[in-house]
Amino acid sequence: MQLLCLLLIPLFILATQVSCRIRFSHLGSHYDGTFSKAVSVARTGECTLLAFNKKKIGFRIKVHEEKKTCALLTAFKRFTAPNDTKIRDYILTTSTSNQVCKPYSARNVSEFISGPCKRYRWDCELLEKMRDYCIFVGSDKPDCISSTGVSIEDVECPTGENLAAEQSGKALCCPKKKVFKEVLNDTAICCGPNDNYQQGTGLCCPSDLVHSKSSSGSIGCCPIGRAYVKTVNGVVHCCTVTHPKAVAAEDGYASCCPASYNKLVEAKTRKGPFSHHRLRHLSAWEVRAQLQIQREQRNWVSRQKGTERQKLLYKRTPFVGNIIIVFTMNTAFCLLLLIGCAYACGPLNKIDDVPNPNAGSSTTAPETSTAPESTTTAVESTTTAVESTTTAGGSDKPIAEQITDAETAKSDAQRAVNDAGAAVTELTGKVDQGKAKYEEDKSKLVTVGKKENALQAKAESDAAAKAEEKAKETKAEAETELSKANEKKTEVEADAAATEEQKKDAQNAVDEAQGKVDKATTALTGAEAAASTKKQEFENVKGDLADGDTVDTVKAEKDTLEADIKAHEAQKDALAEAVEAKAKAEEKLEKASEKLVELKNTQQQEQQDQDQDQQQ
Repeated sequence: MQLLCLLLIPLFILATQVSCRIRFSHLGSHYDGTFSKAVSVARTGECTLLAFNKKKIGFRIKVHEEKKTCALLTAFKRFTAPNDTKIRDYILTTSTSNQVCKPYSARNVSEFISGPCKRYRWDCELLEKMRDYCIFVGSDKPDCISSTGVSIEDVECPTGENLAAEQSGKALCCPKKKVFKEVLNDTAICCGPNDNYQQGTGLCCPSDLVHSKSSSGSIGCCPIGRAYVKTVNGVVHCCTVTHPKAVAAEDGYASCCPASYNKLVEAKTRKGPFSHHRLRHLSAWEVRAQLQIQREQRNWVSRQKGTERQKLLYKRTPFVGNIIIVFTMNTAFCLLLLIGCAYACGPLNKIDDVPNPNAGSSTTAPETSTAPESTTTAVESTTTAVESTTTAGGSDKPIAEQITDAETAKSDAQRAVNDAGAAVTELTGKVDQGKAKYEEDKSKLVTVGKKENALQAKAESDAAAKAEEKAKETKAEAETELSKANEKKTEVEADAAATEEQKKDAQNAVDEAQGKVDKATTALTGAEAAASTKKQEFENVKGDLADGDTVDTVKAEKDTLEADIKAHEAQKDALAEAVEAKAKAEEKLEKASEKLVELKNTQQQEQQDQDQDQQQ
């Protein structure tokens, strides 16, 4: 009886110490999702080992009288309130925090899955969906149960997009390289990082264009100095003051014309996408644009002819083409074969150490360890224990010396556990002490980001204001030139000796000066609109800036906060390593204790055998 007690004590200690290192935790809520076919298990540990082998992050234990069944989670929809006491759901615990050992009522699902996930071992995509779901439901709900019944379909974004906002219980997403601007008609408006956007328009303009409103109320993107008229066949027409009318031809072509023109003239000698007669109604900017279109069309025709020649050449040399195709396919097949071998062999090397649930030596392993690291450690512990037993049976040393060595090993292991425990205690104190500052720094970092946006808006507002001042100066110079031209015209008309040619030149000078004034007026209108928009954007975020904030001070503050955050995260990583080292030291102590108990039992048995021999 005493021998049996001595053998059970180390096992009891081992189970007690490993209970807080289990990597699958019991949830306070239930899964709403899809499960695999349920299988019978004797203990929960067998289900954890099965989940590990299948790379699943959750499972369900259901009790039928005195029997248990295990079903692995294959698809997740949401978390629901528990409604059946015979069902217990478990989730993979990736966090190394001490939250795992909290009382049942204080458990937090987000804390369980807050740690890194190893993709070659687990279904990390499903785990990330659970994280997004918990964030969407709210950090104030530890069990991640939505009061409105929101499911994962309402939270998920398409591949390549991120969650931007939530509207009426639905997720609004933006592409990863786009910036969220606002929600318009239940749709997220996303623009490029350098695009111009005006609230309420739903239109993103490139950085060199501004929003312009036509007389009909429609909005388009135009260069500064031009006004939006309409869009014809997908082409945006932005016209000037002197050519304010967009006129369309029968073939769908349109151009900016003077207000007195109602149609575009077709010429019989027309060779390009527009006739030379049309050019007289175009500005110099439009002429250059249309000529560029002609050049691009000619280049396209040349490329088409080149493609036809290449096809003809391929038809003439089918043998060479076939050789190239066969060589390319063989090369691709070999590369795919190498990649497949590397992928298949890599994870196998990391799962070879998992104990077989059908083997007799793994009776304790599934119950005491479920994570990949803990399972591997349990296997190593079992192997070492077997080797130690074999060595004890075949050692040439006297049993007393073996006991002395075992006591020394146990003492060393106990010292290592104490040192590791002290390190964990010290690091835990540092992490807990800096946790409040860490959260504060993260909050400050968000504020600094707003300051950066405000400074950027201020710089854009200042640049737009300078452009407005420049446009005013240009208009003033044009008006001065027009005034001089009018004075010159008046002098010529008053001169009786002036010829008709001189009067005509004076009138042309006035018309040219008037055109410059009109152009400067249009440019000033656009500059004023752009300056007003940028100024309003800055006013909206001006409150995020404090007195004395500059680009340099904000950058220095951001660098300091990021350095402090990284330092705290490094302390958390060091704590995780210390916890792992402590666990390994405790396992060594357990093995040393088992070894010592085994040797003492052997010594006691030998002594009993000797006593029996003497009595006989």
